[in-house]
Amino acid sequence: MIYFENIIKKNNIQEKVDEYIKTFYWFDQKLFDLYRYEFKMHKTKMSKKTKISYETIFRTVKRCKMKIKNKFKEDYKQDYYG
Repeated sequence: MIYFENIIKKNNIQEKVDEYIKTFYWFDQKLFDLYRYEFKMHKTKMSKKTKISYETIFRTVKRCKMKIKNKFKEDYKQDYYG
């Protein structure tokens, strides 16, 4: 039963994160979605395929992760640590 509750909580947070990403600057949004879904967290492969510098990808992904972390830090703590 606890396993299913954790899956539901994870999906709920994932949906909130997806909605929040839609508010990002268009370049950040597109690049972060590519990073998450198409390149499965491989910045080097992404850089070679897209011809976007590794440094740009690194900075953009880092900025997006920080925004998400700051926005949902409290929600995550509440959902998982009660």
